[in-house]
Amino acid sequence: MKFKVNKSVIYPVVSRISAVVDRKQTLDILGNLALELSGNALTITGTDNSRQLTNTLEVVGAGDGVVTVPAKKLSAILHALDNDSELSFTMSKDGSSVTLTAGKSRYKLATIDFTNFPKMEALVGTPASVSVEASRMAEMLMATSYAMARNDVRFFLNGLLLDIKNSVLSVVATDGHRLAKDYADVQCDADVSLQVILPREAVEVMESLLKGADSDVNIALGELSAEVSVGRYVFRTKLIDGKFPDYERVIPKDHPRSVTVDASEFSGALRRSLILANEQYRGVSLSLGEGTIKVDATNPQEETALETVGVESDSGEGELGIGLNGEYMLSAMRASKSGVVAMCFKDGNSPVVITDPGSDTHLSVVMPMRIGS
Repeated sequence: MKFKVNKSVIYPVVSRISAVVDRKQTLDILGNLALELSGNALTITGTDNSRQLTNTLEVVGAGDGVVTVPAKKLSAILHALDNDSELSFTMSKDGSSVTLTAGKSRYKLATIDFTNFPKMEALVGTPASVSVEASRMAEMLMATSYAMARNDVRFFLNGLLLDIKNSVLSVVATDGHRLAKDYADVQCDADVSLQVILPREAVEVMESLLKGADSDVNIALGELSAEVSVGRYVFRTKLIDGKFPDYERVIPKDHPRSVTVDASEFSGALRRSLILANEQYRGVSLSLGEGTIKVDATNPQEETALETVGVESDSGEGELGIGLNGEYMLSAMRASKSGVVAMCFKDGNSPVVITDPGSDTHLSVVMPMRIGS
């Protein structure tokens, strides 16, 4: 097995796929990348037994073969070489090593037998398939993934819901204290109706793959796993086996008071107020008045912060006060594409709905919290 390829072709692929390999290396083979050469097609695969990422690129091949090499070491060597380096990879006759040559440089890497490489199986059952623009899918992940739980005992919250119904894909995340939702029309069979939960680690890989992609992303959903295809990359991931909460019941439908503010100005007020907020609970008080919204924070040392922001519009009258987690509000502000957000209130004890006037598909919900005196 031997092939030649330019660094500019192989390094970006090796670097990206190496991010998927098992960092803990519970098995030595999980720290390796699989290299499969067939003619002039080189397929590179990395896995941690729950996620698997593959890419096939064109090389100048001489002799088919398969081998696995240490991902971290190969990526580091490629990173250190000159960008225009012409590389030659040669597997030893006994398959125990691969030699990488670049100009006057030569590196010999130990291998592990490919037969021990745990490739993920194809999707079980008849998978449902949907197709959507990669840029739109990236927007939906960005607008929702921040609300995923982290290390929650309610394991089904540690991921992202994909809810497909009537040719519409809804993407939802919640940690029980906040919720984010976005949706888009997709190409799929009209009778497809299902929900699956992607693990947080899988969502992070998808976000990386979708950056700068200008094609459609195809998502095949099976009973136990999902397969995402973006360009030459094919990503497989196990799904979270659990039932996601009924998110529609969490989203308030009745919110008579709505104020519109500049997202950047309001975010600045939140960030400054949080400097003196309780370090554990990160709570702030919002007070709606005539044409303004005040952000107030305090802490056990009785230090205080008060910011006043002008509102662009207010659908109601009188004063309204509510306690909220300032960090959660900041995350919701970042999802705004138009630079303006609308905050919708029912009263001081009900969740706040945050929308973007420039987008009719995205919303966030933040639960109220009690702010100590």
